[in-house]
Amino acid sequence: MKRSKMMIVAIPVMALILAALIILRVLGVFDMNSGTRIGFAGNSTFHKYEGHYVKINGTFSHTLRPSKGNEVLHCEIRTDSGEVTITVTEIKTGKTILEEVVKDNRDFDYPADGNVRIRLKTSGHSGSYIFEY
Repeated sequence: MKRSKMMIVAIPVMALILAALIILRVLGVFDMNSGTRIGFAGNSTFHKYEGHYVKINGTFSHTLRPSKGNEVLHCEIRTDSGEVTITVTEIKTGKTILEEVVKDNRDFDYPADGNVRIRLKTSGHSGSYIFEY
């Protein structure tokens, strides 16, 4: 009898935890990354996402929120070797505003509407990136 009472409590608690994790992910409170980073130094805040590294492999993402009154996303990519595929998606509309393979040094600015999700897909990229509102 005790075991069934524990299950009655445990199942809703586990469901609430899973729902909370899904909501946090959707809101961009934490982002999923999978890959390796060698010699990595970086900083991730609400308004800035940057990393400097010897080499990274994998998929990395971060959600940025605009700073007060700023609607332009500034991006800088430095490439010593390899390439990185950048995808920037507006969270509110689901619209992809940038999808590009970068094999060299690039600086660009893009108008964005609200929070954006930055996704980097790399295979042996050496260099750095900065995305900031």
